[in-house]
Order: sequence, then structure tokens, then C-alpha cells
Amino acid sequence: MSQIKKGNTILDFKVSKPTVASSKEGLIPVGEKSMKHEKLYVQMGNKIKELRKEQGLTQRDLSLKLGVSLTYIALIEQGHRGGADNLLLKIEELFKLKPNTLLKLRDSGNKESMQQVELDTDAGAKVELKPITDHSAEQSSTPSNDSIQLLVNALLSCDENYVNKKIPLWLKEIQTDLFNQLTPYKLEELKKYVTAVTRNWVNEAEESNTFEDGTCQIQGCITQDEQKHFFSLQLNEFTLTLNLHHKDRQKVQYFEEWLGVCSINYSMQQTLPYAKTQEEISHYLWFNPQVSIADMFKYLKDLPINLDKIQIKEPRLNWYIEEAI
Repeated sequence: MSQIKKGNTILDFKVSKPTVASSKEGLIPVGEKSMKHEKLYVQMGNKIKELRKEQGLTQRDLSLKLGVSLTYIALIEQGHRGGADNLLLKIEELFKLKPNTLLKLRDSGNKESMQQVELDTDAGAKVELKPITDHSAEQSSTPSNDSIQLLVNALLSCDENYVNKKIPLWLKEIQTDLFNQLTPYKLEELKKYVTAVTRNWVNEAEESNTFEDGTCQIQGCITQDEQKHFFSLQLNEFTLTLNLHHKDRQKVQYFEEWLGVCSINYSMQQTLPYAKTQEEISHYLWFNPQVSIADMFKYLKDLPINLDKIQIKEPRLNWYIEEAI
């Protein structure tokens, strides 16, 4: 059974950078020399470039040691970016500068003289080539990291207002695309799977803890009337569980036609594989008829929700809970 592809978590973030005049076009070509995008950090950038070359490092060497992109190092050396405090502190540590040397030079813009920047050690002393962060060359050269870095570089080269306005739209597009990657199922297919489970339960078959293809979970979307509705089915030795969007909870009627009324159901906030924010998900459970009432009660107590928020439709279980409590 094919499953939805798992991806990295989508982050909700805003891009911050030194304040410059905004750009209506959004993208700012690297190296552009217009008055809008004046190089505010030339002296600091030149000093970092000078120190790097003295140590025989390329921009890529420096980017790998600091755990940032090659493009970002280039922007700093060109004076387009001032760099975050923690990054400048790492550079000071790497080149054995006095603490806050680069921070002061950055904050003074182009007014500070390069001659005022001093080293703690001899200028000819070589920097030990060991990583300052956990970002190794192997990690940075992988295709997935390169793609992410390209996106980060593009965002860094955009006007802040433009990026903050576009990010919610991009996130929505990504979530829609991920939803469309869910495996589509027809109701007839799902009926075949779940009725096979109950048949195995009754016959106490060895394979009763899996669906027909040997998996214990099916996840995708129900396609009906040209609409897609998220669902997932989980199976273990105790229960068959159906999960639906709360807004699609009426779809449980099809499963109850095949399986009978569910034993219990409850709703809670959860984050789905394709969603950025939590959504209300309804859970419907059918117990294996071989499970005792006492074991059902133990199972309920282990659920991540209070008993008083669970709707119990199994009469014997209701009686047991009243007696137990």
C-alpha cells in the first residue's frame, strides 16, 4: 500500500535583515549598486575578506566552517549584509580577533577605520581548520540541503516586506501540493480492507493485526463527488481506528454500514502530515470482539484524552466504567 511521502516540518517564520529601502520588485540582484541598496558594511566586509585570504581560505571554506551559505558569505564581504551577532562572534573566534571587534565595526557602518581592527595573535598565524559548528562539507553538499539553501538565499535577497507578504501564500501552496500527494482511495477499496479485518477477527486469523497487504496503517484521501477528504486507518491487536477531519465526520457513516456502530469516538487537535497548524481530528474505534471489557477500559485509559471527553457507544463498556469509577 503506497503511503503519503513524509516531508520536513514547514516552519512559520519571518525574515529579518538590516533595514534598507524597500523594493517594489522584491528581488534585489546581488551586487546591485543603486542608492536603494547601498553597501552599508563595506569596511567590515573588506576586513573579513582580508582575514580569510590571509588564512588561505576560500569563501566556500569559510561558509562550511560557519554553517552558512556561500552566497551569504559573499554578501557580507561585499558589504550588503551586516551578519547576525552570533555569526560575527564565530568569525571573531575563528580569526582570533578581540571580542566584539566586528560587531563594533558593523554597527559603525563605513565610518570606522580598518586600521582600528586588531588581532589577538600574529597576523601570520594560521587558523586551525576545524569546524566551529556541526555543519560538515558532506552535509552541505547534499542535493536536499542545496535546494533549501537556494530558497534561503533567494529569501535573503528579497525585500523584507515582500517576503513577509508572500510566505503565507507559499506555505498554503506547499500544503495544497502535499495534500494532493495523498494516495486517493475509492470507498469500494476501503470497504474491502476493513471488512477483511473484521472477518479475520471473527475467525481469529493470525493476520488479523494487518490489512490484506501486510501493513497496519492506510493513509490517504477518500475521493467522492470530485472532492478529496483526508483519512487514515490504523490497526492493532485491540482496535481498528478511523481518523477523519472533524468537518468530514459524516463520512463515518460508510464505515458504520460495513462495521456496525463504532465502540467509541472522540475529537482532539492534531497536526496532520501536510498541515502547518493543528486541526480538529475525529477518531472512531472498533474493538476486536476477542478483547475483554477490562482490556478495553485499560486501552481507554492510555489514550491521550480524558475519559469524560470520549463518547462511548459500547453498552458493556459503559457499565464497566460506571462500576470501576
